[in-house]
Amino acid sequence: PSGVGRVHGYDGFLSFSNRQVVLERRWGGDLIKRVYPPYSEKTTAWINRLLRLS
Repeated sequence: PSGVGRVHGYDGFLSFSNRQVVLERRWGGDLIKRVYPPYSEKTTAWINRLLRLS
């Protein structure tokens, strides 16, 4: 077990890989646009209406 063969196989692949997160939007794409700025005029009006109701 000198470690020479450790680079082969699944564990070796994980050791030398740079894992990154991948985000896939499957639903609510329009909702996400309303939550984070910059807001459009339509979204700003929508938020103001919601704030007046509360």
